[in-house]
Amino acid sequence: MVATLAQFDPEYQALDEIILDSHAMEASSIASFAKVKKGGRFHTHPAFIDALSQPAGFVMNANEKSNLEKEVFVNHGWRNFQLFERISDNKAYQMLVKMSELPGNAWAGDLLVLDGEVIVANFEGIVVCLIISQNANGTIHIAVRHWKWKFY
Repeated sequence: MVATLAQFDPEYQALDEIILDSHAMEASSIASFAKVKKGGRFHTHPAFIDALSQPAGFVMNANEKSNLEKEVFVNHGWRNFQLFERISDNKAYQMLVKMSELPGNAWAGDLLVLDGEVIVANFEGIVVCLIISQNANGTIHIAVRHWKWKFY
């Protein structure tokens, strides 16, 4: 599904599986980072953070009601990101997320990252916004907006 939206470098393709409940707008997924290149000067590799946050977008772009020819949702950020343990490239992590609709073509939720039964990270208030939509007469609308947290 991601290939229809964008081309990702192989080291950013860390989701191994995703189970989606379209009715509840929630997902459980597994990510591992063996393909991610070692090195760099950062606390947590950007590919790790990207992959850990991807399930929120999957809930919006892969649910039973989604139509990628007419609309696309993208990660617009989060209110708070907490990392309780360093993310390892030799472990698999489970992510759990539930999204809820907000005003203005946006959805938000909290996303937990687990190592077994231990919470290792939390994305609080992760927001996914509709950025591309196509109306009935075929006109494509691209919206770029600044999200204001007062709505969440």
